[in-house]
Amino acid sequence: MKPQDLFPDGLEGLVMNGQYVRKGSVGSFIHNVMVMEKTNPDSSEYKEALTDIAEILPNLKHLNVFEVFTVKSESLKKILLEINPDLPL
Repeated sequence: MKPQDLFPDGLEGLVMNGQYVRKGSVGSFIHNVMVMEKTNPDSSEYKEALTDIAEILPNLKHLNVFEVFTVKSESLKKILLEINPDLPL
């Protein structure tokens, strides 16, 4: 399957496993993790990235991202599990 097969032009999201998933959710997650790794936890950038991750985490779970990919960073695992203890990490 190619990206355009999943999200054809003009489609901004779809329902997967009963959850509406917006196009760009995985890319947004990766971007926000990178921001968190490069900034001080007390900074507004870090806090904004953490808030954004918390908002899209249900989408990633419904996409089965954590069934396929392993989170290497123990500190990120801890943060994700604090947000959602039911993640398969």
